[in-house]
Amino acid sequence: MKFQAVKVRLIITLFVLIFLITIPLSSGILAKSSGRELFSYTVQNGDTLSKISKRFGVTQAQIVTVNNIQNRNLIWAGQTLYLPESDSESSAPASNQIQHDTPKVNAPSSAALKQHVVRAGESLSSIAQLHGVSLQALRDSNPTAGLILYVGDILNIPDYEQGQYANLGEIFWPVEGRWVVKGYQYGHRAIDIVVPTGSPIQSLGDGTVEYAGWSAVGYGNMILIDHGGDLHTLYAHLSEIQVQTGDAVGRNETIGLSGSTGNSSMPHLHLEIRDGFSLINPCLYLDGGC
Repeated sequence: MKFQAVKVRLIITLFVLIFLITIPLSSGILAKSSGRELFSYTVQNGDTLSKISKRFGVTQAQIVTVNNIQNRNLIWAGQTLYLPESDSESSAPASNQIQHDTPKVNAPSSAALKQHVVRAGESLSSIAQLHGVSLQALRDSNPTAGLILYVGDILNIPDYEQGQYANLGEIFWPVEGRWVVKGYQYGHRAIDIVVPTGSPIQSLGDGTVEYAGWSAVGYGNMILIDHGGDLHTLYAHLSEIQVQTGDAVGRNETIGLSGSTGNSSMPHLHLEIRDGFSLINPCLYLDGGC
């Protein structure tokens, strides 16, 4: 009997110890094993973003951004959230960079237009596409960024003087119209400029026509120009093509007329700038923006 009583007490003591150890872990001790300045917090019953933000001294926007939360009202007990240290407790540098074993991302520079907080599942390539900049430009603006990104890392998004891009030199509008009916966005890494059918379309820069003809994927009549250095421009939905594959074209040279061929519901020019595998946002570089 005495042995059984001792055994019961030992079991109870063990459960108490496990309980005491588990509570602080579930409430978000810093994940210091990798040296990163992020809290890991397990959502409890009755928690809301407002309550969590006040409890840990961070903003709701930071929680939403770092954890890629789509619906602020949809969090659940048992969910793991990553929270940045509050300013009052953080020992992180002034740039608020997330610290980890891989090289740090650069602090903001005067040339940076804005910054991007890395979310779950993102890569340098997807972030470059999201902001309409080239992958190389993103790397150049973040020279110490490693191949592996971590949730909460901060990347500088490069800014360019409008009117200038790589091999194209000064960029001008390829048509007279400046009404962008559909801008650069997810699923549409280009801009659509509304112009009347038959409006002249000019090449953005010197180059060689890589393809001129009908597209089987919805572009209708299209022209693809190689400007060298893996840089291309694409002009789609044309009513008339005035160049041939292999032709050398000059900057400002008329290459065709606008139209509404292919998958199009109205006369317009579909314009793409391709830098390698990246699709660049033309609005960042066209004179006056869009």
